[in-house]
Amino acid sequence: MEFTFNSYSLTLIYCGTITLFISYYVYNRDRGAVRWFGLMMLANAIWSLGYGFELASSTLTQIKTFINIEYIGIVTLPLTWFFFCLKMTGKDRWFKKPVNLLMTLFIPAATLILVWSNAHHHIHYKDLYVSHNSDFPMAVIVPGIGYQIFTIYFYLLLGTGSYLLISKFLSLIHI
Repeated sequence: MEFTFNSYSLTLIYCGTITLFISYYVYNRDRGAVRWFGLMMLANAIWSLGYGFELASSTLTQIKTFINIEYIGIVTLPLTWFFFCLKMTGKDRWFKKPVNLLMTLFIPAATLILVWSNAHHHIHYKDLYVSHNSDFPMAVIVPGIGYQIFTIYFYLLLGTGSYLLISKFLSLIHI
């Protein structure tokens, strides 16, 4: 593999590496919500490191390889945020029900499969190519329906988790 590192890629790789080590420390610190926070940091580190190496890549094959790695972090980040928020608000019994857990995991698992097999169906990305119109080669993504569905799911989990935390906070200060 050949890399052309730039300030963006180096920043992402540096921060991703720091986050990776901190996530290990945080994960081993506690068994409760802190553990979910450590897993969330791990997902963020995988996304950051993958994206950093993607931005340092110049061939489409290499870029696709790192996008595939990135998506491990991308699909797990909203899940870990949501589970962290459920744990923090005392509603973690919700994801202990197998039906709820399977429903929550379905879209991330399907997204990962769609990303990894996109060349065969173009459901996640209609097109993915390299543009050389900037200081360094960059992937240009034309989103497909799978991409759009996952994006909605991603923000739905982030918003729901945030709502749970804000509601819990407001109930504790009696507003």
